Amino acid sequence: MKSLVLSLTFFFALNAVGAVGQILSVSGSSSAPLSDFLQSVERLVPTAMAETLQKKKIVFKDMGRIPENLCSKDVDLNLLVKKDLLKFRERIYLSDILEAHLRGTARTPFPCKNLTAQDLAKKALLFALAKEFDRSERHWQNSQDRAALRTCKIQHGDKREQKNQHMSTLCHYYLKNSFKVSGAPHYKNLADYKGKLIESKNKLAQRLLGDLETNSPEDHFALNLAYYLSDPEYSCRRPALYSFFAKLTGGNNLGLSDCQKLTHVYSSTAAWKLDIAPEKVYQVHYLFAAKGQELMSRWGHSMLRLVVCAPHRDKVGPECLKDVAYHVVLSYRANIDDVIINYWDGLTGKYPSQLMVFSMPEIVDEYTRGQWRDLISLPLKVNEGDQKRLIETALEHYWSYSGEYKFLTNNCASEVDQLLRAALAKNHPYQNSFASSPLGVYKNLARFGLIDLRLVANKEFAQENTYFFPSQKDYLERAYQKMLNYFPAYRDLNEFSLYSKAIERREIYEEMESFADLGSAYLLEKYISSVQQGEHQKLLTRLLQSNNSLPQLNDLIGKIVESSQQRLPWKMAQVGYGIPLADEGPTDEEITIRLQEAIKWNTQYREVVLAAYPQIESELQQIKKNLELLTNLRRF
Repeated sequence: MKSLVLSLTFFFALNAVGAVGQILSVSGSSSAPLSDFLQSVERLVPTAMAETLQKKKIVFKDMGRIPENLCSKDVDLNLLVKKDLLKFRERIYLSDILEAHLRGTARTPFPCKNLTAQDLAKKALLFALAKEFDRSERHWQNSQDRAALRTCKIQHGDKREQKNQHMSTLCHYYLKNSFKVSGAPHYKNLADYKGKLIESKNKLAQRLLGDLETNSPEDHFALNLAYYLSDPEYSCRRPALYSFFAKLTGGNNLGLSDCQKLTHVYSSTAAWKLDIAPEKVYQVHYLFAAKGQELMSRWGHSMLRLVVCAPHRDKVGPECLKDVAYHVVLSYRANIDDVIINYWDGLTGKYPSQLMVFSMPEIVDEYTRGQWRDLISLPLKVNEGDQKRLIETALEHYWSYSGEYKFLTNNCASEVDQLLRAALAKNHPYQNSFASSPLGVYKNLARFGLIDLRLVANKEFAQENTYFFPSQKDYLERAYQKMLNYFPAYRDLNEFSLYSKAIERREIYEEMESFADLGSAYLLEKYISSVQQGEHQKLLTRLLQSNNSLPQLNDLIGKIVESSQQRLPWKMAQVGYGIPLADEGPTDEEITIRLQEAIKWNTQYREVVLAAYPQIESELQQIKKNLELLTNLRRF
């Protein structure tokens, strides 16, 4: 009996991956080229991953139809490689269209111009091994996962009896997902799969690894792990996912890469280049705009503020909070490619959801002065690694994400919320929360200790430390009260801003002598400028809807939309996937040319409209003259 036990122990030791260092072998006769190929695949598999895998026998098999896009990045690897359904037979079936090329006996060249049979087979085999690694039970042999599983079982009982019972995303994962890594909330957030859904949110094909990324979380995981193991550039193109896989596998066998990724983005208004390299960011803040009056702003707005330090700073620290001019705001918005907004399209996902970029002063001006909304900016209480992952995921989204904006279900709040979850640990309690509104995200972040509301308890302290930017309404009201003696004909600020005329105001301004009054006048005139621009845009919309006598407008509008689309990040860097490498991004000259193109079509559009409706422009020009006058009067 003792001898039998020793023999069995020896047998299993020989067949254990870690003992012999072999994962792949071929069924039947082998050849030197085939053996070399299998060894080259094995060398890419890190030890920590190999130890979870059983030995695999490669069997070449007719898989049926050959994929029509065999030579494309979008080829479905599931049609080229399959695992044996019988668990005790550790076989991987590889399409026989690759066999002769791998054995070195092919009589005709492989049909793909820029892809060898070896490269395709390597990707397919790594894809199959990644799927098995995804399902390995070793991932869950830790106290955190066991504790979470116990808690979910106590809450929900036997999972087989809970088909219709509501479960949190985390418990749904533990009780219904067979413990696959790809089903973890943390990974699904990184991969742009929302909650319990198996449909990808990302509708942008240009900078994906392939269509498999949007098939399912399992295929997304397997394809990305295959690239992590084999592509030296993966660390630059997908840094957040690279970090995830590095932690999961203990590192790949590729060594350090000398690739250089872009760390800058371009502002969505003027195409300014803004560097958001993680090492230059002191903090990331949840930036919350209070509710406004417009239909689409009744629930507030969610954004992220990156506290980027000014270039003259020697180190990253608290003093960077004062460098507001250099801070960058990330804001998910509907990319509206219409001159006239269609609110129904905004509700039903007809507009793309895109990560847009602004400077902090732009956002402060837009919300506090233009919309009379308070801004609250609170630092996220996350560690350095989580903050780095958050910024890297945002970079990936900027260059390679376009979803469907749905006002109720996939909006600014849910997009920011998912980005935050992607940066947090799998078992962080925030993963179990739910919110679909900016205020809901704000409350959840406070509830789980990710922001500290005490920082805005004292408004004076909060303003001084840039945690709070108050609505300009009170300042404007006070300025208006000082102007009542000059403009007694108007009942309130709203009436004054809508109906007073620029020439009428200028006559008063020219007689002013008090610097205090001139300051109040300048503040009011800036506000009136934004109000009148909004009113003129509404007028223009009504005119365009009711007047078909300007057919040339349709052509110009089309060119404006096209020039705008050409400035989308993925249109500016079409080579490769994920974040572009340093030599793949647009040059400053290219950015300037595209911006000038947009300015040209907008100018022509404006000229055509103003020729038909000159009253639209005249008042704004008079306001501009008033601001110039007040600026000069305040200097002397």
